[in-house]
Amino acid sequence: MVVGYGSRLRPLKELFNLKLTDEDIERQKSPIPALGRYKDSVAFMENVTSARSIGKKRFMVLISYFKALSKLMAGYTGKLRKISGRLSGSEIKYLNRLGIKPEEIKMAEEVEKVSEHDTAAAGDYLKLRVLYDFVIRGKKFLANLCKKIEAFNFAATSEDIMSIVFGIVANELVYVHFMRKLLDLLEFLIKFAEKFPYFLYVPESTHDQFAEPTTYGKKIANTLEAISRTIREDLARENSFKVFSGKFTGATGGFVTHYAAYPDVDWRGFSKKFVESFGLHHEEMTFQCVTYAREAQILRTIMTILDQLYKLMEDFIKMASAPAHFFQKIKRPGAKGSSVMPKVNLWYTEGGDVMIEETQHNLGFLAEKLQKFPHAGNMKRSYLMRNIGNYFMPFFIAVGRIMKEMNTCVANPKKIEEAFMKFPGMAGSAIQTVLKRAGISDDAYRIVQEAAVNPDGSYNEYDEFLRILKRKMAEINLPTNLQEEIIALMDYKRLAEPGRRMAEEYFAKLKSDFADYRLRTYKIKTF
Repeated sequence: MVVGYGSRLRPLKELFNLKLTDEDIERQKSPIPALGRYKDSVAFMENVTSARSIGKKRFMVLISYFKALSKLMAGYTGKLRKISGRLSGSEIKYLNRLGIKPEEIKMAEEVEKVSEHDTAAAGDYLKLRVLYDFVIRGKKFLANLCKKIEAFNFAATSEDIMSIVFGIVANELVYVHFMRKLLDLLEFLIKFAEKFPYFLYVPESTHDQFAEPTTYGKKIANTLEAISRTIREDLARENSFKVFSGKFTGATGGFVTHYAAYPDVDWRGFSKKFVESFGLHHEEMTFQCVTYAREAQILRTIMTILDQLYKLMEDFIKMASAPAHFFQKIKRPGAKGSSVMPKVNLWYTEGGDVMIEETQHNLGFLAEKLQKFPHAGNMKRSYLMRNIGNYFMPFFIAVGRIMKEMNTCVANPKKIEEAFMKFPGMAGSAIQTVLKRAGISDDAYRIVQEAAVNPDGSYNEYDEFLRILKRKMAEINLPTNLQEEIIALMDYKRLAEPGRRMAEEYFAKLKSDFADYRLRTYKIKTF
């Protein structure tokens, strides 16, 4: 048994003296597989969608608003009392140091236990912090700042802050991490096809039956061009992407409190400038929250992309499985199958494919539910957006599994050649089309059908197909040169060549497209 595992297994003495690390314990305790068994694939999300990351971003937006409002008030020339005003260098330096420590998020959570609202608690924590540092810690330079602390959330509803936070989170998750991981897979698929001479000739199927010759490169290019076109048409914007939305329009979207307090301030202009400073789309006509129509469009576009990937992976699994076996997974020393039968199946890709499908369903639910809030809004969208990382997690796990397993797969030329010999009728569409071009009086379809299919429904193999075809061509007195042309069509490589050249052309285009999309991911603002 030990010999069967080979050198890749730890020495038994080392294996049976392993000690659990704190991380090992946390993984085992996690009720969510993505945070336990598959954590390596999603560890980066701690810096994107975790409570700590969202908490830091919330502090950042609150403080940014305080500074932006103070700048606005510094230039205000109206007769009304200013809620804030010009900030000194020391005050700005002080503000820039707030809200960046994990302990501060915990302190805000303590305030939330009483306030029962997290964003209100975060704003109040900042106010309390300024007062504490001035009164208790004796930071005298904060005397003037203490008079301005109501500017932290002046006229702002929690969603004015959180729409921006969640927009930042969604932009980073989708256009930095999801897009780059997607491009990793798409670029891998091109390299996978290019490993094989001329992209590997294979039978193409319709109605789950072999139909015509093609190449695996052409199959991949079909899907990748559909994905690239979808990104280009639905997500690409100038040199960036169709970014997520933010708003700053008040409790019900009408700037009610803003204009009530300062009717002589351009709050609409302030809102647009402030939201766009975070790299977000400014949505002006809103309810308490954004309408989420734009968000739903982005999510449903991603669902379309995942549809294409799912199909491609399902086709690959079928091509690598019995009875086709056009690809075979190289057995690694010590590996075992997923059941008692000795076999080498694509269990990683099977799991990855259902993870892609799970992500699709998650995003469909999110796109639908985000828009279905009553009247001006409620707390549903807050929970949904906090959970956005969970909806995407299966995809990040899937990509690694798929690429790892496909890397162990090689072509099986013997089975591919056998398929072309057993089903020569794949040349039938070309043959009958040339017969029609020649203007024969007989039914070209029936001639090919008789050569390919027996009365009992069984298929003729290569030699029998060719024998019957030659007999039928002789019966209709087809000229010798035309007979030779038709027999030459039995060469499946010749038939697949136009498609192979198309794939080669599109691969060059796709590589350029993907490089462009990857460059765009570096233009997304992250915080």
